[in-house]
Amino acid sequence: MKFLANMRIGRKLALSFVGLAALAVIGIGSSLRGLGQLNDRFNTIVDRRVTAVKYSARLHRNIEELRTLEKDILLESDRARRDSQATAAAEVIVHIGTRLELLAEISAGTEAETLVRELRANAERYVADLREVIHFAGTDEADMALEWSRGAARRSSLAATQAAMAVTELQEEALAAAKLETDEAYRNSVYGNGLLILASLLGAFGVSFAVGRTVTDAARRLVGATDR
Repeated sequence: MKFLANMRIGRKLALSFVGLAALAVIGIGSSLRGLGQLNDRFNTIVDRRVTAVKYSARLHRNIEELRTLEKDILLESDRARRDSQATAAAEVIVHIGTRLELLAEISAGTEAETLVRELRANAERYVADLREVIHFAGTDEADMALEWSRGAARRSSLAATQAAMAVTELQEEALAAAKLETDEAYRNSVYGNGLLILASLLGAFGVSFAVGRTVTDAARRLVGATDR
């Protein structure tokens, strides 16, 4: 207080302004840092978790599409239609390969990477079996095509379907956990910024009170000297 009492009014006002500006800068900086962290978490959810769930769910549907096309090829007697269905199956196989590559790139964590590798292996095995079915059906070896479909193709398609479901479930759990973490981070950010704003207001009030008191004391001394 003696330090403030010995200062000139101009310096006291300048000190008050600097103190308030410093508190404002600290508050704004902390808020921006919190918003940056929240933005990173949201980007992680959108760019990785949501995309991973989307790809794994589409892979599941693609495998089901192949199983449907496999049945249609076995039942189709017209060669032109059977060739058209085989072409459609080839397009789905391309989509599966592309989505497996993208899913492998964005999957994080040992468990997720392991499941994606298993899905890739099972999907590739089913694709190989499906091509054998299409080959036998195209050469009019219906019995061989049916036997392959009921045996190896059925086992590999079920394994691929189960692997796709496992990946989807894992990615959905990771997405739910990321959302909970983001909600917690948002609450902590709001709470921390609220405390910081309160501290800034109290600090501003304290600085203003101290400067105002010293100015008032100086004015009282001046009035007292004038009265004497």
